[in-house]
Amino acid sequence: MALLGLTSYENWIIFLLYIIVSINHAILTTASQDGKKYKFDATSAVLLAEILKLATACALFIFWDKNSFRNLLYEVSSHKKVMALYSIPAFLYSLSNNLSFINLSLHDPTTFIIMMQLRIVLTGVIYQILFQKKLSWLQWISLIVLTCGCIIKHLDFSAEEDTITSIYNFPFTIGLVFLLLQSCMALFAGIYTEYLLKGKKEDVNIWIQNIYMYVHSIFWNFVFAVVAANFLDDHFWKTEESIFQPKVLAIVFNYLCFGIVTSIFLKMLNSIVKSFAIAIEMVLMPVLGHFLFGVPVSVSTVLSIVLVIIAVQIYSRNPVSNQPSLPRTRKDSN
Repeated sequence: MALLGLTSYENWIIFLLYIIVSINHAILTTASQDGKKYKFDATSAVLLAEILKLATACALFIFWDKNSFRNLLYEVSSHKKVMALYSIPAFLYSLSNNLSFINLSLHDPTTFIIMMQLRIVLTGVIYQILFQKKLSWLQWISLIVLTCGCIIKHLDFSAEEDTITSIYNFPFTIGLVFLLLQSCMALFAGIYTEYLLKGKKEDVNIWIQNIYMYVHSIFWNFVFAVVAANFLDDHFWKTEESIFQPKVLAIVFNYLCFGIVTSIFLKMLNSIVKSFAIAIEMVLMPVLGHFLFGVPVSVSTVLSIVLVIIAVQIYSRNPVSNQPSLPRTRKDSN
């Protein structure tokens, strides 16, 4: 029985890399706060990351796949329908990325990751609709057990977190809405991106699809940067310090790695396994959060970890089949 249906070293490498960069995001973003506030322009940091992702995708297409620059231009201009469709997940991802800065300032890293798990069952529903693939009863049970583990930890909110939200005059209900909003946006964007990456519309090279995603993301992040500069106060977005400082550049670099790793993850594996990968972070984050930020590990956290392990074992008995391939594009025949 292959754990989570991961049958090759490549699957395991990309699975573990996804967990690492995702944990790094929560840790680095929390570490960059000064008294639960950011002294840098968060939207500018995300925008810089998207520009670097675009440059990296172009470089990978040319040097990794051994294509010419003319072939790059040809491929980018040859799939207008797919390019247009990427505006949808790009918008949702961009808004979700910007919301993460607010959510991580309102909640500790462990709570942030656990709340993101409330989308697990909905993942199965949307996955079935888009891919027209019915999940088995074992797969549904594993998702339900995984969700229960997350809900148990979610119910263990302390008065300390209410204090954190009150510092910013944000009632806890508003903070919860932000978390749920980010969770749902990231969920649909992820599954729809997988739908496009696996050639459900057109079979397009993965790096070309990444280029489409990042071009749209740059546009939307620029829009959000303008909105933040003109309509939001300096509560979450401050410009006292430049984004070109080590702690912010570390966040930007991690965003770059996260974007590339996620696209390969969705191409090689699937959104169901991605839900388990994010849930497994819950096993690691309480320990890391305790040593790095002094976040206590409660009994409910331990119980939720046990349920995650059980869910992984159940799912591993009947995993969703993956589509392993990273197709290369045709070479320039001219």
